[in-house]
Amino acid sequence: MSNSTVENVDGLAARIDVAATIMDVDDIAISTNGGFHVVGSAAAESEHAKLQLVEMVARYVWGNEL
Repeated sequence: MSNSTVENVDGLAARIDVAATIMDVDDIAISTNGGFHVVGSAAAESEHAKLQLVEMVARYVWGNEL
């Protein structure tokens, strides 16, 4: 089920750190928790914010050269 709440960078980075204790950090992936659909601008704004967060965390954890 999709959730419109946008998590924070530190929280996601901490979860990646925990996962990295059991697997190589280069084998970890992050993504949003739902698909995309066209229903109103509020949903689109939330989806855009989540994608920006995924990019920001990926650049923080894996570097700027994506």
